Amino acid sequence: MDRSRRNYLCYKKLRNRSVQSVRNDHDKYRKKVIRSFKGNPKKFFGYMRSLQTVRPKVSRLVNKNGELSETDQEAAEVLCEFFHGVVVAEYDSRDIKLAETEMRKIPVCFDRDEVKDLLLSLKTDKSPGRDCVHPMVLQRRADELSLPLSIIFQKSFDSGRVPADWKLAVVSPIFKKRNKSDAGNYRPVSLTSVPCKIMETMIKTELVKYLETNGIMSNCQHGFTTGR
Repeated sequence: MDRSRRNYLCYKKLRNRSVQSVRNDHDKYRKKVIRSFKGNPKKFFGYMRSLQTVRPKVSRLVNKNGELSETDQEAAEVLCEFFHGVVVAEYDSRDIKLAETEMRKIPVCFDRDEVKDLLLSLKTDKSPGRDCVHPMVLQRRADELSLPLSIIFQKSFDSGRVPADWKLAVVSPIFKKRNKSDAGNYRPVSLTSVPCKIMETMIKTELVKYLETNGIMSNCQHGFTTGR
């Protein structure tokens, strides 16, 4: 390798030019984020959080024996036990069979163009689920992915089965207030599969249309109802 002074000076010149280019680009991006605060405050606060040198972590948590957790693994187990305990599975098998019978009456068709429109409308700043399929990839490759996804959605709906990855979620604990050592003061945020949520959106649209058309939806219903 030639380590002459001439090569070193050439390297320094290119390095300085590269560093200056990165700084200028960063300045432009920072000004763009600040200007977009009014229309997109989420992007602004996300950028500000990325500048933090100290990031909040889950504190040591008190388990059912009244002892503080020592490791992240123990803290995760305490949170998992608490989150699992607050979920109440109250359902009737007769209601499930009735729902399955009614769903077969709804003509859900996963049209490729509709799938493509939903892919293009995805927010690229969202996080992926356990399947690691990022919404940015789905949005930028909407033309190529709309057809295979529409086929997968239709097969899944007709068979009543979904891929295993769609049943999994990345659960993040978000601290609310008061004592940080109490697992009850954390709320879970679940990151699920983006393709699965697209399929759910299409099913929900057809389901609501069916309920409204057949007069099944009560006028007192406000949740999950557009404009209410």
